Amino acid sequence: MEKLLILVSVVVLGFGTSSTALAHPAAKAPASAGIVPPQSIAINGDVATPRTLKWPELAILPQQTMTVTIDGVSHVEKGPSLIDVLSLATPNIAACSRNDALRWWIMVTNQAGQAAVFGRGEVDTGFGNRPAILSISEDGKFLTTTSGPRLIVQGDASSARDFRNVVMVTTRRAVPGLPVSGCPTTPNLFTPSVPSLVLNGDLKTPQTLSFSQLQGMTQVGQTVSFLSGTAPTTTTEVGPMLADVLAKAAPNFKSSCPDDKLRWYVEITGSDGYASILSYSELDPSIGNRNPLVSLTENGASLVNAGPRVVQNGDVRGGRLVSGSVALSVFRVAPRIPLAGC
Repeated sequence: MEKLLILVSVVVLGFGTSSTALAHPAAKAPASAGIVPPQSIAINGDVATPRTLKWPELAILPQQTMTVTIDGVSHVEKGPSLIDVLSLATPNIAACSRNDALRWWIMVTNQAGQAAVFGRGEVDTGFGNRPAILSISEDGKFLTTTSGPRLIVQGDASSARDFRNVVMVTTRRAVPGLPVSGCPTTPNLFTPSVPSLVLNGDLKTPQTLSFSQLQGMTQVGQTVSFLSGTAPTTTTEVGPMLADVLAKAAPNFKSSCPDDKLRWYVEITGSDGYASILSYSELDPSIGNRNPLVSLTENGASLVNAGPRVVQNGDVRGGRLVSGSVALSVFRVAPRIPLAGC
């Protein structure tokens, strides 16, 4: 089955439009029959002003319009971006940390407990550029009688993260793995050793991989283009896939929990304490399909002295590319609404 997702227009208080097109093979969206649509949406977590909104209040925010075709049936979805929804509650992003917003995760939860986690940088059009919206209108009709807000993600390889009946958006900052210069002191969660790579967090077999062990894995080449400041930059990177590296440590996914992988994220920490997070969905070819790489060679030169560099294709800016990586920390975000098996 095929899903075509087209960003038709972006309306910001009546000014301007834009458009893109992409192929989006998809699984069928969850059924909502028999479920009473939600009447409000909570915005919470580490925020200055937690909010609970009647969901039609989402219409006050700038609206993005996406045309979605599932199983040959075209639907027009319209609603605000996740970033704009969260802005209503003012996340406590730290000024002391460079690109601190890239350390934050966002969990969207629906009425039945279905949930998906994003890295904030993932859905930021200035970084990961994988916009997500909460659709409040489908085919020109408000979703008051059918499902309430619906999560729609641009660019995914499937519709696993597109679900109805959204009732909560939660955001928090990932726990720093190493102290960050200029920020309040935090304890080391691991001992870095360049160029080795620590695998820790919620794993069956936490371990430390040497540079030579990483070299012994299947090597993949990628050409990555992004903005460094305002300067266009293109590099050729070679190393193992991030998903393959993490598979060695076996994250504790719950087989009893439907789509449990959607609740996980990876925090990548550099030797200087700089960090960024990726949702686990980004690693999965059947979902986000971003195929991040643990680069060991850049433009033909070994990174053995500097340490590995975690990169991913498709980012607008290079903030989520972590040089001198010393740790991959894998975590599951706890459910906000109980769901059997989770």
